Amino acid sequence: MHIARGLFLLVGALVIAWTLSIPTPGQAQDFGRANGTWEGSLGPVSGPGLFASDKPLPIRMIIRDEGPQVFTGEDFTVEAKPGKFKIDRVATNMIVSAIDSGEDNDGVWVETWAFVITQKDRNTLITNFYRVVNNTDLPQQ
Repeated sequence: MHIARGLFLLVGALVIAWTLSIPTPGQAQDFGRANGTWEGSLGPVSGPGLFASDKPLPIRMIIRDEGPQVFTGEDFTVEAKPGKFKIDRVATNMIVSAIDSGEDNDGVWVETWAFVITQKDRNTLITNFYRVVNNTDLPQQ
């Protein structure tokens, strides 16, 4: 009888230990699709080959299912690349980007803007902004 009771307690303890050792998935927060208006300033970085600036870039980004809009300027009065921005999303991450070209006194230019974003919480986005311009008609240096 003591052996059976001991065996029963051992099996019971093993079942409890095994059950506690099974990993359970964490509860992810559902932030939704980040649709809405987001405002902030992006601080400049410096380094070789980068445009030198010490001024933050104020950005207002309006994210909608039909497409994003990006505004700059102190009062967000200038829409950047109207109608050009597109969005790609997976869960909390997204890329908001636009590519276009034009012509000025230096000739033809091609420009890309890309915001690489993750949503930290319901009220906070973390983003890196990349802007690349190629003046294709200028001689190489």
